[in-house]
Amino acid sequence: MTRPAVDDEAAVVDRLDRLIGIMTFAFSEQIEAASVRLRDDALAAAILEGSSDWRLSGALQSSIAEDAGVTKRTVRKKLTELRNLGAITSRGSGTATEYRVTGVVR
Repeated sequence: MTRPAVDDEAAVVDRLDRLIGIMTFAFSEQIEAASVRLRDDALAAAILEGSSDWRLSGALQSSIAEDAGVTKRTVRKKLTELRNLGAITSRGSGTATEYRVTGVVR
């Protein structure tokens, strides 16, 4: 007899939550150091603050560029850097691309 899929999903979610907790604990010093470094970077901090919920890329870039006094290209480079670090995530493509923080940076 097989278990219902809901039980399997709950077990997977529980294991993933435990794994996240273990990794966060194991790498807490590195995560904190990276968080401090990013918070000290005014542009990175503005992007992280401005993307606490899903934001369209174009609107986010325009807003951050204007507030920070930089070009949209500079913001795009920083978005790529933050995505590569795992500080933000993206979904969609082209003009429908959206960004949101992952919660890794504290």
